[in-house]
Amino acid sequence: MALKHRKSWLTACTLVAIAVGVGWTFAQPGTNQNQSPAPVNLLPQEALLFVTTDGSLAHRDAWEQTAAYQAIEESGLEAMFEKVIDGFHQLAAAQGAGGFVSLGRTALIHLRDHGLSLAATVVPQQNGPPTGYAILVLHDAARFEETVAQLIMGGTQGELDFQQADKAGRTVTFAVIPDSPGVEVGWWQESGHLVLVAGIQAVDSAIAVATGEAPNATTHPLYQKYVAGEHDFEV
Repeated sequence: MALKHRKSWLTACTLVAIAVGVGWTFAQPGTNQNQSPAPVNLLPQEALLFVTTDGSLAHRDAWEQTAAYQAIEESGLEAMFEKVIDGFHQLAAAQGAGGFVSLGRTALIHLRDHGLSLAATVVPQQNGPPTGYAILVLHDAARFEETVAQLIMGGTQGELDFQQADKAGRTVTFAVIPDSPGVEVGWWQESGHLVLVAGIQAVDSAIAVATGEAPNATTHPLYQKYVAGEHDFEV
């Protein structure tokens, strides 16, 4: 049974990894992140792992006024970097790998500009093993849900029975991993973002946070102490 449990979690983690890759690949820049609620509001308060980056677009004006940015611009390093990337792309295209390099470049641009948020939580149980789930929020990537869904479903090769259901006004796609203690994976759009979850009761737990029925990460004392303050570039 323990082996099955480990296999279930491995499968769930693999699906999350696929989602990270395809989300970065197909979510191109262009949406103003300030139009959507802060993704950190979707992360659970009791998270043991908490990672968030809001991307460079949110700080671009301040960054462009720093001495470091001016030095890079005046030295021509940024222009040279672009030329190197373009040259590498052309070389890869000649070898038949141009598409892969283009996707990788798009992924890096999206990560730089929009960022992502990630959290994982474990909830101890009085009777039985602990439960928990992981949540990944791809910022401003809701419009690419269909592409991400197709790639995830293709990656599982029909081993999971994906279904759709309305949950708190959200169209959620999810599946329970066979031979697991109820480990499920799922995704949906949330205020312009794309949310992906994996774990035991992951969908309901994450939606409870999104709707305010459960506390989010911003209410944790450590978040208030170390993260809530402004930490922009100094000019």
